[in-house]
Amino acid sequence: MPRSVHVTLTLLAAFITASAHAIPVTTSFTAITSGGGPISGAITWEAASPTAPIEALTSVDLTIAGHTYALEELGFLSPFFESPSGATDLIGATVSGLLQVNEGVDDFWLLFDRSNPAPLQLLYASSTAPGGASSSFASFSITEGRAFAFAPESLTNAVPEPSTLALFAAGLAGLVCGRRRRQSTRAPAGCCDSFIGKHATAHFHNTAHPVMRSLEPGESWDWCYVGQAGFELAEPAPVGRR
Repeated sequence: MPRSVHVTLTLLAAFITASAHAIPVTTSFTAITSGGGPISGAITWEAASPTAPIEALTSVDLTIAGHTYALEELGFLSPFFESPSGATDLIGATVSGLLQVNEGVDDFWLLFDRSNPAPLQLLYASSTAPGGASSSFASFSITEGRAFAFAPESLTNAVPEPSTLALFAAGLAGLVCGRRRRQSTRAPAGCCDSFIGKHATAHFHNTAHPVMRSLEPGESWDWCYVGQAGFELAEPAPVGRR
């Protein structure tokens, strides 16, 4: 077996094993505050199921009083508290420690019931404005999947995850090849990510053309930058100019 194929299969096996134990889960919420207006956000984590304990935070989309939080600023306690009726989790900024929110710094915590999805409290402080607390929420949800807003004009800013393990397998095989590609929707362009500057990827970001095709003789795979996945063609692509 060629070494590249062996490496691909090994990486795929590791990915499948990890995926069997964790899925992306997202909470989206809008809290109603007394003086500062509504606060909306979305936080994504990995867990065995939407009702299982949080294993790791993976993304955050949250701005409070002008401060946009980065993933590195956050931590969690899961469970924070358990009872026969449910499990309470806490996600918050770590600047003051997870168990307190201090005035004068950008800080917050979000308490919620994970097993019976319901918000409990949003407590926040700010370095530029008065803080506050809210137990009133206009909306709250915990769902499987990542927070992702898709629009054609946002292709260069957001790329969704592969939707299935089969697509990931094909995409991983395409990455191992690392060969020349061309636009499937146009004449051969001769872009290649093997060169400095990753011209094929740059072409996608500049034009929003989603699919590249290998130009190597005998190869028959395409790569979709939107889905971040590869797929095989029925026949090898014809050799064109490079």
